[in-house]
Amino acid sequence: SRLVAVLDMYWPDHGVFVECDGMVKYTDPWRGRTPAEVMWDEKRRQDALLDLDLHGVRIAPEDLLDRGDGKLARLGVLLDRGRTAPPRYRTAPWHEGLRTAPRTAAS
Repeated sequence: SRLVAVLDMYWPDHGVFVECDGMVKYTDPWRGRTPAEVMWDEKRRQDALLDLDLHGVRIAPEDLLDRGDGKLARLGVLLDRGRTAPPRYRTAPWHEGLRTAPRTAAS
């Protein structure tokens, strides 16, 4: 058992996820990584999600303005299709999507 990903959005009944991307991840990477390392990490993570038979869409802010046959339409198709097989993974909510630090007496 291992953590594969903490997803931005996830519909467990459908096996569908959305990941929100911005340019800063690639133009100003953190943890001492190069842009190439960030891209490789993202590719490996995406592969791990697909290997679990999850289906997803990666969106950028401008994709939210698209009203045609773009990313939001693709998300609709995935949600309409539903899950094609029982899940091969276990999911757990993560504090309603937010990781929180324990409160101390000073906070």
